[in-house]
Amino acid sequence: MAINLSDNINYNAPKHADSRYGPWSSVADANLNVLSLQRAIGLTVGILSGNSLNEYWYYSGLTDSDLVFKSSGAGGVSGTSGTSGSSGTSGSSGSSGTSGSSGSSGTSGTSGSSGSSGSSGTSGSSGSSGTSGSSGSSGTSGSSGSSGTSGSSGSSGSSGTSGSSGTSGSSGTSGSSGSSGTSGSSGSSGTSGSSGSSGTSGSSGSSGTSGSSGTSGSSGSSGTSGSSGTSGSSGSSGTSGSSGSSGTSGSSGTSGSSGSSGTSGSSGTSGTSGSSGTSGSSGTSGAAGTSGSSGSSGTSGATGTSGTSGTSPAGGEGSPLYVKPNTGIEIDTNYSGLTGNTLYTVYNTNLSPTLETPEAVGGIGAGTTVSSLTGKTVVELFNDILFPTTLPVYVVPTITLGGVSNQTVEAGSTFSPTITLSGNKNDAGAFSQLRILRDGLDILTETSFVPSSITNLPNQFGYPNQNNPNYRYSISPFSESYLIPSGTTSSTLYWGDGNYGSGLANQDNKGSYDVRTPAVRSVNAPQNSDNNFESTAYVVDGIYPYFYGDESSLPTELSIAATIAAGNANKVLSSASGTISIPYNCTGRYIWVAYPSIYTTKTKWFVSALDSGDIDDTFMTNATTQSVDSPEGYWTGITFKMHWSVYSTDQVVFEYRNT
Repeated sequence: MAINLSDNINYNAPKHADSRYGPWSSVADANLNVLSLQRAIGLTVGILSGNSLNEYWYYSGLTDSDLVFKSSGAGGVSGTSGTSGSSGTSGSSGSSGTSGSSGSSGTSGTSGSSGSSGSSGTSGSSGSSGTSGSSGSSGTSGSSGSSGTSGSSGSSGSSGTSGSSGTSGSSGTSGSSGSSGTSGSSGSSGTSGSSGSSGTSGSSGSSGTSGSSGTSGSSGSSGTSGSSGTSGSSGSSGTSGSSGSSGTSGSSGTSGSSGSSGTSGSSGTSGTSGSSGTSGSSGTSGAAGTSGSSGSSGTSGATGTSGTSGTSPAGGEGSPLYVKPNTGIEIDTNYSGLTGNTLYTVYNTNLSPTLETPEAVGGIGAGTTVSSLTGKTVVELFNDILFPTTLPVYVVPTITLGGVSNQTVEAGSTFSPTITLSGNKNDAGAFSQLRILRDGLDILTETSFVPSSITNLPNQFGYPNQNNPNYRYSISPFSESYLIPSGTTSSTLYWGDGNYGSGLANQDNKGSYDVRTPAVRSVNAPQNSDNNFESTAYVVDGIYPYFYGDESSLPTELSIAATIAAGNANKVLSSASGTISIPYNCTGRYIWVAYPSIYTTKTKWFVSALDSGDIDDTFMTNATTQSVDSPEGYWTGITFKMHWSVYSTDQVVFEYRNT
């Protein structure tokens, strides 16, 4: 419920009365500190921007996204568009409206108070697209939001977008003079001034004084059909000007043939230029200039001599056009081989060429120099800013070895793999060679292939991938029988490699081909060629096994060696470097173990925490060495360490430990 006060609040703290106002460092900061349950529609907060303080408010809701720049409120913006509504007529002089850019001085739109005509802003209802009211930033004239009544149509403030044209509307006040702006449009006929060649006949307009022979002047009204005005040049023959009516046929003089009529027809030749006078009929737009109608009075035809100012370049090239340096506009006198002058935009700043952008601006990265942008057109600059270039990514080639894996085999045994090797080119070029290697020895080389089709690479940005179709290059399965070396231990290494060519560059999101320097197997550059591209390598370890068993009588090192050689022992192909765990599962038997002498001597036995001890001849014998032969004949005379129990025992799982 509201709190009733009967007097002012004398507030001495140098802070805002409402702590929710801030000011805050950003919109995100405000949303973070003003909790949802503290918000209300219309609640205003202050946001710092450099040395400035801008006001934002919860305009149409209480979510974070509803906190918007306050100028988008009240719809004063649409009020300004109301102004443009009133000056709608001057809108016809919208050409002068280009001076609407001066409308950027829409800040003068603060004269949006004229937005009081915002009542016409009610037409803002078309502003139902108000969401674009964000362009209400021109709403800074929202101060004129005093015309907030039209602000109600502020929802139509979105039509503030048109309101932006409203800004030009504010200049629209000057737009009233815009009516003269219409004569400005005749200024555009200044372009027809290029038809100033007919302007030359304008000089004969100076003989418009002969126009004082008003009768021909009346034909001057046909001069509105400026083309007959051309025959006005034949008016230079004044008296024959009475035949100026035939001068009207002078327009047909465009056909020149009628120009042949009358000795004055010689001036009719200028009548030929009169045909360009037909563009003089664009002079008719001059006629739209009221003063043009006064052109009927030949004397004002002398204003046609101001036409001569149009005609001043007697060569027919129109008025000289000058461009102020470093303003973003230049004139090319021979653009792409075309004759005549071409006006174009260009980034031609006088800033230091080495000056760099301090941070990224759209698609223009931080550190971009002035020199790298100089010479670009305004369209090119906007393309770079609004639509950053996205470069293509590449799929690197692959090579795969099959039929071999990291594994352990018994020393002295024969290893018989069936090996395959294949390479997928992807965004690279074709494979020209594939090899299979063992311990660096080339055991198979292939240089002739019948490639097989694989899944094509995807298009990017709607442009086809230049490296399709995609292929796989393979070696036929290769089999070998290789004797694993005998000795302490051995490792045999298998791998494959291949040579392939370069791929093609793909297109970026703007259709331009990637110009980055090709690189070897980089996803961020066209693929360069490479030789001896290696597959994953696989290690085949050759080791000696360990053995275990149990006997009905006390064993010895010789009896154990004989049992192993006869193939009557249990063999385990695994390393014995750590703890050996044996599943004896026996009752009333003598147990034993034998392991290659290269491994650490076992010094502890273990069954459980309450059943364990040292290997010290009290239960298990200390290590005894003995030469042993493989039961399969893989190796002979390899020294093993042996332990056995000095009495019979019942055991399930029994461990031999290093410590």
